[in-house]
Amino acid sequence: MADAMTNLMTSLARFWEETFSGDCPVIFPGEQREASRWSTWVELAIPFANEQVERSRGLERIGFTVDAHAFAAETTNLNTARRLVDAIRDTLAGANLVVRDVDLSALPAIGWARLAEAEVRDLSRLERNVGGRPLQHFLVSLRGMAQLVEQ
Repeated sequence: MADAMTNLMTSLARFWEETFSGDCPVIFPGEQREASRWSTWVELAIPFANEQVERSRGLERIGFTVDAHAFAAETTNLNTARRLVDAIRDTLAGANLVVRDVDLSALPAIGWARLAEAEVRDLSRLERNVGGRPLQHFLVSLRGMAQLVEQ
């Protein structure tokens, strides 16, 4: 059976693919894709998680953070990045996710996850200082809580 974080990330990826309306490519953790020709894209990850097992109840709680990095080439319309951020917020803020075991995808849910409101930061200035092509870069962060049946 897959571990809790793998199940959570895979369930988030499936939810994203089913509901995101931003019409741009997304890069998930572990993927390496050539983005130099893309005008917009999103990088989605769970950079922080704190797992707590409640053995007496057979549950596992996970506090986590979802980071969605939104990129738009500065040659595109300046509102493009902001529309992308709005689409990310519309998809993730307040969302309820069903968590399934990736190894047993036909079985019922093993838990749920709920995301809170989004915090948005403009990292474009930092992106320009790094070099490379000029990009608008926004970070959309959301805290979440998952509760899973202990595997």
